[in-house]
Amino acid sequence: MRLQQDRRDGATHEPAAPKAAEHAPLLQPERGGAPPLDAVRAASDDYRPVNCEFHDVLESWATRRQAVRIEVQTTGGGTRCHVAVIADVVCQGGAEYLVLQGGGTIRLDRLVAVGSVSAAQFGT
Repeated sequence: MRLQQDRRDGATHEPAAPKAAEHAPLLQPERGGAPPLDAVRAASDDYRPVNCEFHDVLESWATRRQAVRIEVQTTGGGTRCHVAVIADVVCQGGAEYLVLQGGGTIRLDRLVAVGSVSAAQFGT
């Protein structure tokens, strides 16, 4: 989660928690539809945090606001590729997610690669 600086007093603080309605469902392309983020939260107890350096790569893409190729592990064990703009990286319900511009979220531990950077090269 990124800290935001208040322009009035220069103090740094955490941004307000996003409302559930602000985030679209988790991308699960193999099914064509997806459960609401609230339903995904229940499955977050098996979330595996990503490496801090890989997290920094994701934050960098969110800052750039440029379309990037995102490879995601599917629930069936395969992978799917998307091209999207990463709007933010958020933590909700004990798991972290990419929030995509235009809608959609992807749980970070489902990422295979973003751009030319593989999650595997960082380990856990």
